[in-house]
Amino acid sequence: MKITTVLSLFVLSAEATQSAPQQTTHAQQQLNNLKSSKPPAYTPIATPAPNQDEVLRSKGFYQTTVYKCQTRRDGDEKCGWYTPILKAEARRELSMGVVLGTVSGAALIFVLGLL
Repeated sequence: MKITTVLSLFVLSAEATQSAPQQTTHAQQQLNNLKSSKPPAYTPIATPAPNQDEVLRSKGFYQTTVYKCQTRRDGDEKCGWYTPILKAEARRELSMGVVLGTVSGAALIFVLGLL
């Protein structure tokens, strides 16, 4: 009796797995469409901060990031990241042109003064 019950349960479970409803072709097509479709384009909630490099450069400055440690008078040390705004160096071509122009102008005035 016990063997019959176990066998009947085995047969019933095998029949249940075989008779599971198959997906329709419409449902399969919908799944395939979802898998092949691209997600919508991302629209940011807030706009990113503007890039200030060009504005700073036009005014003769630049911004950099440095890590440094400073020791205070009481001996405490403070370390961290800093983003200072620094004065940009003059372009070498521009400063050399100014020097050559000044020297040429002075030489011209000297020569004209001798005449």
